[in-house]
Amino acid sequence: MYDTILDALRRGAVADALIAAEALVAGRPDDTQALRWLSTAQMQGGQPEAALATIDRAIALAPDNADLHLARAGVLVGSRRNEDAQAALSQATVLDPNQFTAYLIQGQLALGRGALDDAARLARLAARVAPDHPQLAAINGMVMLRRGDADGALKVVTAAMNVAPDDVQLRYALGFIHMGLGH
Repeated sequence: MYDTILDALRRGAVADALIAAEALVAGRPDDTQALRWLSTAQMQGGQPEAALATIDRAIALAPDNADLHLARAGVLVGSRRNEDAQAALSQATVLDPNQFTAYLIQGQLALGRGALDDAARLARLAARVAPDHPQLAAINGMVMLRRGDADGALKVVTAAMNVAPDDVQLRYALGFIHMGLGH
């Protein structure tokens, strides 16, 4: 049922994804997953306000669905409304304390604010859910770098790169670490 939308999104065929999602929502207006994928297609299609309205409609139908709050946070981050995104992420983790992605995004937002203690705390919370996830190293490495431990940061991120060599967040962190080392 959602495969056509997901396939179009994976291919980058946003117009096709929008058409498929709109058709599905027209036939199933109370399907929260259809609304979620429509919101995603709208966001990728450059319609952030429509995407937010759509995901809010889904949340109104299922207010206790943590994944929908996480999707809302994605729309808000994409719209550069980080404070509002923080509230949506917090709601996601209240509803489901195992929302690993919510902790990661909160940690990244904390890094962006320069709140290193908060970023480290959120990485520890995320580690309770997925202790070996390589993206934790991106947050921990950036915290270490900003605290002046570039060598330690390099070790942490390099070890994670061995597990996930194509991870964009790790590559980003590694680049900043090398800059911090003067490379």
